Amino acid sequence: ATIAAPYSENFVSYTSFAQPDCWMFAETSVSAGHTFPLVNNIGTARALNFRNQTCAALPTLSNPINTLRISFSAMTDAAGTAIVVGVMTDPNDLSTFDSIGSVPLSSTYAWSNHEMHLNTYSGSGHNIAFRYSGNSNQNFYIDDIHVEEMSGCLNPVNLTVSSLSANQATITWT
Repeated sequence: ATIAAPYSENFVSYTSFAQPDCWMFAETSVSAGHTFPLVNNIGTARALNFRNQTCAALPTLSNPINTLRISFSAMTDAAGTAIVVGVMTDPNDLSTFDSIGSVPLSSTYAWSNHEMHLNTYSGSGHNIAFRYSGNSNQNFYIDDIHVEEMSGCLNPVNLTVSSLSANQATITWT
């Protein structure tokens, strides 16, 4: 099924060890009898759990991908893990994964919020995808996914504050 943005997913309607409806999985991993990625309880949250080298694609979007932005929360159980966000022309074929950017996760067991503008994408894919980039037997989790059309003014990302003094600071962003 093809859907139009806005699209949101917080995984609360799924039971543990389920795979979300209309998502596609180009690469999976089996551990303890379960196929990853899958929905899992993480403390009080329910999130999509990636393990080993796995990839999951959101439902097919009818919007041109380069008109969208995606925001999500993420967490890992091992510092040094990264989430690669990309777009796929065939969500069942990992070779069609086109990376848009990487989100490093440096804190262990701490949720962090991320936003990525997809305006640089020039391909023909219609499936935004997440791919695990880390060592075997490590996990990362995503939750609170929101895909929406970009407005004329992009939200600042990669905000950095430096050169702090009593009366001024330098703020940079992309």
